Amino acid sequence: APGAAVVPEAVRARLRELLPDHMVPAAVVVLDRIPVTVNGKLDQAALPAPSYDAAPGGGFAGPVEELLAGVFAEVLGVDRVGPEDSFFDLGGHSLLAMRLVARVSAVLGTELGVREVFETPTVRELARIAAGGPGVTAAAPGELPRPERLPLSYAQQRQWFLDRFDGTNSAYHIPMALRLTGELDEAALAAALDSLVVRHESLRTLIAEDEEGPYQRIVDTTPGIERIPVTEAALDDALRVAVARPFDLTADVPVRVALFGLGPAEHVLLVVVHHIAGDGASVPVLARDLVARYRAHLEGTVPEDNAPEQPGSAPQYADFALWQRAALGVEDDPQSVLGRQLDHWKDALDGLPEELALPADRPRPAAGPH
Repeated sequence: APGAAVVPEAVRARLRELLPDHMVPAAVVVLDRIPVTVNGKLDQAALPAPSYDAAPGGGFAGPVEELLAGVFAEVLGVDRVGPEDSFFDLGGHSLLAMRLVARVSAVLGTELGVREVFETPTVRELARIAAGGPGVTAAAPGELPRPERLPLSYAQQRQWFLDRFDGTNSAYHIPMALRLTGELDEAALAAALDSLVVRHESLRTLIAEDEEGPYQRIVDTTPGIERIPVTEAALDDALRVAVARPFDLTADVPVRVALFGLGPAEHVLLVVVHHIAGDGASVPVLARDLVARYRAHLEGTVPEDNAPEQPGSAPQYADFALWQRAALGVEDDPQSVLGRQLDHWKDALDGLPEELALPADRPRPAAGPH
């Protein structure tokens, strides 16, 4: 009614009646007016950050719920989480769901799937599943022996197909640029980059192919740093050219580094990772690791973790690929997890149109850019 106060939770409750769960906003913020820029457009920077308040839900039923609530709070960056709180109501999304299942595995020793987070997103519901046992994984990543021929993960296989389809497309290049001001020790930076790539096998993995199909080939090559002098006016164009340069996944390691020199004490470090070796969650982690290693080399305290093949070291991406293949099976086996999923979706999507004719504000091009 006109003049009535807007209750955010009432708005969300009504939206839950009208929309599927994944389309219901995690938070509703009430504003007296919408902030706009001098051009009359929405001023996103002036919008207040949403508050994800934990709902009251009584006490925890046991230590599993309490531990799981702590994991929720850690992953979501909130102060407290109750037993009836939904992961997505508190700001969770698919990327954070993947972090959640990894932390649950580390803290509780229980293997949950991202699908279970979507289907049972509250602390209490997930605790009930977690308390039931370790799940359906055949072995944890890193516990399976490595064969001579390392398979691709299903994500790598998808990226390999796209690369073979159009290897010149830069849509799957993930760039990260850091402006460095002050004296730069280029030798320490190069040593930090080398140690980073040695530590993470995925950054020095090539894709080879034989009669059986593609497979991973881990090499000892590091990318080195390309040094490019540039002016401030030409920097943006130079960055775009460097980001767009294609990778040859059969010969180039999937990470490329360039140092743009703007002056004696002004540089821009560009790191480009191909999506076959990283994603939006892992690239910031690599950036922090690179900075930490640079500082360590400056101080002479070089990290002693440059031999991932040593016993007891953390699992690498190749270990995950082996685990994934063992857990999901192959698509040709109708009894495997993957085979059953494919059969389900073939039936569910049967008869649907190949093109979804969504309304557009301009004519569609004859050929898409990606």
